[in-house]
Amino acid sequence: MSHHHSAAQHLAFEAFQALQQTHYTAYARAHLGAHEADRAVHDAFAAILATWQDVITDHAPAQRAWEHLRTRVHSRDAPPGPPSEREDIRTLAALGYNAQDSAALMGLSPGRIRFLQRAADAD
Repeated sequence: MSHHHSAAQHLAFEAFQALQQTHYTAYARAHLGAHEADRAVHDAFAAILATWQDVITDHAPAQRAWEHLRTRVHSRDAPPGPPSEREDIRTLAALGYNAQDSAALMGLSPGRIRFLQRAADAD
């Protein structure tokens, strides 16, 4: 199955990657050593590009892309298995992301993030 992307799609992907690379790397490095984190991010972007058509036509493209990242990061994690959304928000908050930034990155609404933050604070 070959993936032929139009020039416009490729540019859109490159723009997305440029936008998210730093954020994805920060998240990955919060969980993994630098080398492993960079590999995980690289693999995540490869997977996002391979399914780019599905990602951009999804009702929540950012969320779809974020899932690729989480999957790649946490398959290298010990113990394996992705954390809950709440734990992700805690990680991002520790990295200095506010609700708005976390929402954009994870593809969730800021209201959902604030709800999860309140739930996390109540833990």
